[in-house]
Amino acid sequence: MSEQQPKKSYAALLIDRPFSTSQSLPDEKESITSLLNSLLHRLHLPANSKKPEPALNQQNVKSKNAGGASSLASMLANKYQISSSAATKKTSLYDTLLQLIDEYDATGVAEICRLLLERRTAIPMFVPDSRKHHLNLFRHINIPGVNTRLGEDQSLFRVAIVSCCQKNVSQTTEIMNGLSTKPLIAEIGVGCLVIDATSQTNDSNATTKSIQHVLVIHVIGNFRPLWQCLKSFANYLLVEDSTIENERFCQTFPPDSSTTAQGLLDSFDFSCVWTPSTGEMSCEPVEKENVLHIKGLLQGRTLSLLKETVTMVSNQVAKSISKTNSEKLKMLHEIPILIKENYSPLECVAPSDMKWDALISINNFGDVKKNDFLLQKDYLKQAKIEEEKVEHRLNIDKVAQLEDEIRKLKPTFRSNTKIVQNHPLINLFLDIHNNKDSSSRVLSFSLFEKELARRGEQELAPQLEEYQKLSNLYSECLRTAVGKTEAVSKLEKQLLSAKTELIENALNVEHLWRELSHLYTESEHKSLSIQKIPHLAAQHLLDGFPLELLDGDANMIRLDWIQFVLSELNKLVEHKRIFVLSVMGVQSSGKSTMLNTMFGIKMRTSVGQCTRGVNMQLLAVEGRPEYDYILLLDTEGTRAPEYHGLPGSEKRDNQMATLSILLSDATIIVIPALQDEVVSNTYKIICNEHWLHDARIMHKHMDLHLIDLLENNKIVQVLDYLQNPREFYGNVLRQLIAGKIPNVEKEWTKFKNQLKDAVKKAVLATNGVNKDLAQTFVNQLRDEFSEGSLQSDILSSAFSIDCTGEYEECDNEEKTKFQQDCEKELNQAIDSVKSLKCHKEFSEELSPKVIKYMTTLTSKAVLPRCYTYCPCCSSLCIEAINHNTADIPHDSVHQPSGIVGVHGRHNKELSYTTCSQRYDEDGTIFFGKEDTVGKKYRDFAKEFPGWKDPKINEESPLREYILATYNKEIAAKYGVKPCPDVPASYFRVLSTIKEQLKTQKTID
Repeated sequence: MSEQQPKKSYAALLIDRPFSTSQSLPDEKESITSLLNSLLHRLHLPANSKKPEPALNQQNVKSKNAGGASSLASMLANKYQISSSAATKKTSLYDTLLQLIDEYDATGVAEICRLLLERRTAIPMFVPDSRKHHLNLFRHINIPGVNTRLGEDQSLFRVAIVSCCQKNVSQTTEIMNGLSTKPLIAEIGVGCLVIDATSQTNDSNATTKSIQHVLVIHVIGNFRPLWQCLKSFANYLLVEDSTIENERFCQTFPPDSSTTAQGLLDSFDFSCVWTPSTGEMSCEPVEKENVLHIKGLLQGRTLSLLKETVTMVSNQVAKSISKTNSEKLKMLHEIPILIKENYSPLECVAPSDMKWDALISINNFGDVKKNDFLLQKDYLKQAKIEEEKVEHRLNIDKVAQLEDEIRKLKPTFRSNTKIVQNHPLINLFLDIHNNKDSSSRVLSFSLFEKELARRGEQELAPQLEEYQKLSNLYSECLRTAVGKTEAVSKLEKQLLSAKTELIENALNVEHLWRELSHLYTESEHKSLSIQKIPHLAAQHLLDGFPLELLDGDANMIRLDWIQFVLSELNKLVEHKRIFVLSVMGVQSSGKSTMLNTMFGIKMRTSVGQCTRGVNMQLLAVEGRPEYDYILLLDTEGTRAPEYHGLPGSEKRDNQMATLSILLSDATIIVIPALQDEVVSNTYKIICNEHWLHDARIMHKHMDLHLIDLLENNKIVQVLDYLQNPREFYGNVLRQLIAGKIPNVEKEWTKFKNQLKDAVKKAVLATNGVNKDLAQTFVNQLRDEFSEGSLQSDILSSAFSIDCTGEYEECDNEEKTKFQQDCEKELNQAIDSVKSLKCHKEFSEELSPKVIKYMTTLTSKAVLPRCYTYCPCCSSLCIEAINHNTADIPHDSVHQPSGIVGVHGRHNKELSYTTCSQRYDEDGTIFFGKEDTVGKKYRDFAKEFPGWKDPKINEESPLREYILATYNKEIAAKYGVKPCPDVPASYFRVLSTIKEQLKTQKTID
């Protein structure tokens, strides 16, 4: 027998692999690599074949249509992109996934499961070949969107789906031929229910929608070995029953007293036994109310009923006070699974085995950082003195004085090491990293990091809320104030204080590593555990985690510490070649997200709370002869809001940029799109346009657009726009904005001339000085870009450079030559930059960004129109987007409803009336054949929550004209009869309507 290969680790999962460029069908290894790359780099999962064949019986299952939904089998087939062709010899995607999972230990499997759940894809519960199940491992996997671990959750509603049907007729197992070759597979995923909740406010009922997460187990194949597991897991059981008597649900179990339908299903809060049928859908309760028997196709009404029962039972379980079966449900890691089949859990450390006493005993992490972690406080003092030394490096006496101050700090530094080395949190952190078993070490660290983050979020929530309130007040005050008032100055100080407080109270993993780095470098008598610290840090890098290179608070690299760590790393990787790649750019520009996508790593990516200092992460590579490892340097974003306004913020940005470029073999610079400033400038141009403020004026612009189409005989386009008012409004709004964007070619020429003028002024500014010529030149350019005619934050930031002591040689050359060289070189650089895109292409690309920019602003004065339209006549709401319907309900200028196909219930004739007229007449509207009750227009606001009663009674000349003129075309579009009694007033002259609209919109 061949010796079993050791399982790969999480770090092996992160190896940078080349993408396959082979045009032929990939072999097994290439399939696994392709799937892994797709998961790591957030790409679409690869298809199994070039041309998948249909997997479903077309006589029993309808395809998707406008009013229905696809079958469960279709959804699964699309999900796994499979073919049911029995002749295919290609390994299915699901089997490839099982092979991939089987190659890795618990750390790698946990990451694969996390990546699958992130894309809302179910994960395998076990691997048949190795007979390993993952229920224990699920304790290490957080449920996306839910603050709980999958293996320990008892809060979510649970659903199980099984089938009794043979593969050749089953809608849930027919895809087995293409999905997997295994006789039994089971997967678990996290789904969502949209719950309608009714709340009573101001004597009226308001319906709101909320999202409820649901755990779903789907069993494919013979489910009976998993029956006890399902009974311990599910609130709701869905059974696809067989139409063959001896294969029916009850018949598949050994006969005893509990094998009646009710006896088998008593363990569940609710069960639904669904029998596929081509006839009309029917449903009836079986013996008790908690069992429902349904017949019909898994689509349309059947699918809607199934969804409704899940929602209803979920609500009942959540509200039930009496004891239910759900209280007996176990956590996943407690459920026995496939014991008789000799399955065993994948080996992994249990969270309960972790010694959390050190974490539990800490009441406030912010206090620990400020009061107990003394070494990084001492280092922060030293860093400030070191920075002062650099500033006074030419003053020998001052430098000597500052070095003496650093020496005076050393006794305190070393004395504090004796206190810190006994801190329980430090010892817990060291215990985790001293674990010899790599799998336990990685999983334990991940648990520790998550717990640290969870506690930190709880503790910092009040401070973060206070900071956000101050930030909103500050923004509003800046917007309304004229000049810098006392109120603005006061808020600015409060905001800076709140920022500093947040920074000082945040405790993360990097702070523990900082304390350890100082503990190692400053301890006079190093214990055995302290001597290992650099080795542990190097091992941490090899385990696949980032390590801080530059202290984000002190803004300095502890060179002796880094040298020790890299020396240990060199021993571990045995003199391998390392390629250093750095990334830099403004904060929240997507640097960490880009690295995550490029390399499949997990840099922190929350907007505004990203990288601090500089982090490094080591990745092994395959298929690259030039180097063996990539060392990624993720730098703190420049122009960070938390440092804006603080002393030295510009210098900090310059240091980050310098460090990022000088330490690396290559640097990726992420810059904000030049369009960002154009977007904000365009917004300033259009914010006073009447068509943006007044919905009725916008309505006239929309009507004029329709007239242009009618004059070009594009009636089909007109009717499509009327049927889809959101799309129509969006197109017109984009055209109006595009028309206000200044001509690109002219603006580009003007911009280049302004740049040259700024350079000329900067040159002239050096006339009155005899030293620091370079700094004077740069300062003048910065002033031009921050206060002059250009006023560009990007350009101003680019010239926020401290040249002190760097370019003294410029003062030694002839001033005239210096001036001529500066002007000549910069003007040549300006002339070499080509113009942007043509104006039409540029404006079409920019206008949607302007709309998005408007919707993200806090100002309620300038917003696009609400996209909601009348449920009866499809007229757009006249209020602003995102308005609160509790305070300002939707309202419309209602158009003749027949224009969008509304017709008589019995005579099938298009209607010419508006919702306002039907409201006055106390009319009724029916939605579909199955609606036998209808909705009264007098109850409009009640029937359609969030809407006002339709009382606006205004003429819509163009819409009336379209109904009268294109009566037959509209009827043909909707498959009904033309309106026989169109009012005479609707027959108008198009040219007259056009002139009236042009006149009425001139106030714009």
